[in-house]
Amino acid sequence: MQTSLSVLSTTIIWAAIFKCSASEGTNGVEEETRLLERLKSSLPKHRPPKDMRNDSVHIFVDLYSISDVNEKDGYLYSKMWLWYYYYTDSAKWNSSEMSISTIQVPPYTFWHADIIALDAIDALPVVFDRQVVFGWNGMVIFYSTLVSIKFACAFDVSHFPTDSHKCRLRFGQWTSSKFHYRITMDPMIPTVAADLKHYQDNDEWDLVRPVPLRFGTHDWRGQAYMDHLEIVIQLQRRGLFYNIVFMLPNILLYMLSTLVFVIPVESGEKVGFSMTILLAAVVSFGAISEMLPASSLNFPVIAYFLALVVSHMALDTFLTTIVINVHFMDDRFKMRTSLRKIISGNVPIFFGLKPCPIEKALPRKRERDERNQLMEQLEKGHNQENVKKDDGDDDGKNQKWASVANRLGKASQVALETAAGTNKRKSFLLTQTNQFLKAVDQVRVLESDDNMDFLWQYLAKLIDRVFLYLHIIIAITVMIGFFGAT
Repeated sequence: MQTSLSVLSTTIIWAAIFKCSASEGTNGVEEETRLLERLKSSLPKHRPPKDMRNDSVHIFVDLYSISDVNEKDGYLYSKMWLWYYYYTDSAKWNSSEMSISTIQVPPYTFWHADIIALDAIDALPVVFDRQVVFGWNGMVIFYSTLVSIKFACAFDVSHFPTDSHKCRLRFGQWTSSKFHYRITMDPMIPTVAADLKHYQDNDEWDLVRPVPLRFGTHDWRGQAYMDHLEIVIQLQRRGLFYNIVFMLPNILLYMLSTLVFVIPVESGEKVGFSMTILLAAVVSFGAISEMLPASSLNFPVIAYFLALVVSHMALDTFLTTIVINVHFMDDRFKMRTSLRKIISGNVPIFFGLKPCPIEKALPRKRERDERNQLMEQLEKGHNQENVKKDDGDDDGKNQKWASVANRLGKASQVALETAAGTNKRKSFLLTQTNQFLKAVDQVRVLESDDNMDFLWQYLAKLIDRVFLYLHIIIAITVMIGFFGAT
């Protein structure tokens, strides 16, 4: 008997508990159903609510990342969270009447604004396909998503790799106008910048903060009918990678090109080195064309720099060829007297070289001076010791000429003494002496042709030094102009 009562009482208790649970569950569903029916009866589906606060729709933007910046194709790829919502008193309910504070309904259950990304090339939303209604303040969130947007951007790469860009993305009305609803800032969340709490830094681009939000209007058929929200994303390129990997090698390469005028011609590497430097510069010029857009409006300064470097190195190759050709000229080509005066004058001193020895550059001049001096001595009847003394100032460089002059001086003295003042014999002797000196002069000129190789090599060295100074001046000018422009 007791056992039967115990079983019965237990059954009654469990039945009561189950009934209570079923009643609570039923009441929760019924409450949600009643709330949904109430909202459907008070919130329109195809037009804005008449009691929508300030006739305004609000947009909240949380920028997540800048995934890709493509200057060549002219677009920026970003990820962001978007919320579109509005406030209406028709969406409010009393918490004392309903235990539910929020409710989620299928998409397009209530009215949603026709807001799109106006500048988007492509958009891939990860849509939370629910509309959310908050009863305590009447907020209706009709669109919320994490969206990946690729939108157009005009890039000015003039100052690559230290360039910065401003890209604008607008979210605005498509078929409606500002007479249907306005897109404004939420007075409950007063902000003029996008939220960056969850932003992930990009390795190549630095985001300039804050990211301003601007509300404005855009034209349709010449009149400002439609509202929009504009997000201004300003990016600054992190130039360390390009400065080390791209800029530094090109600057060093340009500095190394100076060595083409320092390498001796005898090494045989002058032209080879010049061509190697030129080809390396051309390869760098081609590499930058792959990274930057093919635009003639915003041509990068670094491209101008590389174009000047390539042109300068091509000029160096041409000048090096000239130097080599001058160096290997032989005695088949006679050097003009004007060139001999240049290489034996003060011009080499200005470029840091010693002048060419005068006895090698202008041997005939020295011989004419010595011959005229000897003729004056003969006409004045100087003795042999004076002739020998004057001629001995040759410093050992013209021993053969000195010996000829000494012998000539002795013979002339004897002839003058024999003539005993006879003017006719003296005139004859002077004539013969002059002819003899001309013959000696011709012999010395033939001997001076043996120095022709030396003279051409010295001229090539001087030209090489002139081109070196010219190269340095042009290189400094190009570098100052480049760093000044960047």
